[in-house]
Amino acid sequence: MLTPRHQMKAPLVAVFLLIAACLSHGPAIYARAQQPQQQQPAALQSDERERGINLYKQNATKGAIRELRAAVKKQKGDADAWYFLALALNRDNDLKGARKAFETAIKLRPNLANAHTGLAYILLLNNKLKEAAREAASALSIDAGNAEAHYIIGIAALRQGANQKALEEAGNTLRLKESFTPALLLKSQALANLYFSHYEFPGEESPATRYAQIKDAVDSLEQYLKLVPKTSGEALKDSEQALWRQQLDELRFYEELADKARPESASTVFGPSSVEIKARIMRRPEPQYTEAARSHNVSGVVVLRAVLAADGLIKHIVVVHSLSNGLTEEAVRAARQIKFIPAQKNGHPVSQYVQIEYSFNLY
Repeated sequence: MLTPRHQMKAPLVAVFLLIAACLSHGPAIYARAQQPQQQQPAALQSDERERGINLYKQNATKGAIRELRAAVKKQKGDADAWYFLALALNRDNDLKGARKAFETAIKLRPNLANAHTGLAYILLLNNKLKEAAREAASALSIDAGNAEAHYIIGIAALRQGANQKALEEAGNTLRLKESFTPALLLKSQALANLYFSHYEFPGEESPATRYAQIKDAVDSLEQYLKLVPKTSGEALKDSEQALWRQQLDELRFYEELADKARPESASTVFGPSSVEIKARIMRRPEPQYTEAARSHNVSGVVVLRAVLAADGLIKHIVVVHSLSNGLTEEAVRAARQIKFIPAQKNGHPVSQYVQIEYSFNLY
């Protein structure tokens, strides 16, 4: 059964993904229909395979699956047919079948980098982070120029709290493929998460460094929103556009707070360790699991950062770690309904940072 669970935590060094980018842009980014690096032995070539590949490239997914199944039944050792069957099954949302087909292609031809990348994407989609990173690393050991593999490693690192590693991999992705817009979102999220980590470990970084982090996060998200309709295979849905434009506005709020030219602003919102009485959550509604997420077998955690304001309202919700198919939007919607008693400092209500987590699991 697919059910969400939620919890509230004090600020942590959080995972700040997209994977909204990864999941919202769909499997085609990560499992591209490229011709495998090695030519298939002539003895294994078949008419069914060629028809299946052509149908896949024409977006005739059902027909492609039918022909490619016939091809692998006829020639079980046809790595190319298994690879394209995996792509077609992935597009058809049969992730279990796609994973098996990718694994078979890799077993038949271990140096098929694109198959390792495709399998890494499937594992990432199912929140198997270490396995996803391992497969992406295998792809890079074969093809060092595989931008998608770098991106997947970055996403997996971010979900595990390795923010600096995620930032490095975002940079590697953009260095190899400047037009790969999801890496801009990954970069923004990693930078913002590094900024927010200050509230768990105060004093480790200078105000100037923290300001640079949040400013770069804002700039990267702004660039992402400008470029994504022009460079992605499909433009963001209206709900996704609205979500990320709202996030841009909220990040600008935090940028303003961090502005070293306005030191007095730094005291307007406190971390949990800086208040005398922490904010107390009285009501925490659960988000809904969307039908789209269920059909894509999406699982994982949506992490949000917000301010429990002195006036009793929850404000400035920022997506720290996102999921696709409407789950992020549902998490934000649920968070907006949280009821709480504000924190206190010197006997007065004050605003406090909080991290909110909503877990969507496959049971």
